[in-house]
Amino acid sequence: MFSNSGFYSEAAKFERAPQGNIAHLALFQKFTDFIDYFEPIVMRFPRYEQNVLCANIRGCMYRIMELMIVTNASKNRVAGWYYIDVQLEILRTYIRRSRAKGSKYLSKRSHETAARKLSEVGRILGGLIKQTKG
Repeated sequence: MFSNSGFYSEAAKFERAPQGNIAHLALFQKFTDFIDYFEPIVMRFPRYEQNVLCANIRGCMYRIMELMIVTNASKNRVAGWYYIDVQLEILRTYIRRSRAKGSKYLSKRSHETAARKLSEVGRILGGLIKQTKG
């Protein structure tokens, strides 16, 4: 019935593993804390950046959150954790660009806090990769 839908066909590629609720995963909690902190900041960017930089940042944040849910439910977690790591690096790059010389949309303090929160997420993710790899 749902085989023509893109979401269900992508989700069907992953074999489901027995796992607890995603909300109990420390990585997911830290990342949702980051989203709660950073999304209001992004929404204060200038109007002409709302359709490009803001959309890319918000899309990347929600893509990472979706990947965490899918990876936590799959049997091959290592590949998923690595893909989330790549997406985190892309998000870090977008945040760096919003603090660049010509486009200072972020204050120094907001940038440092966001970088610190993402660094913490990255450390947890690195630990999960090492633990899952065995």
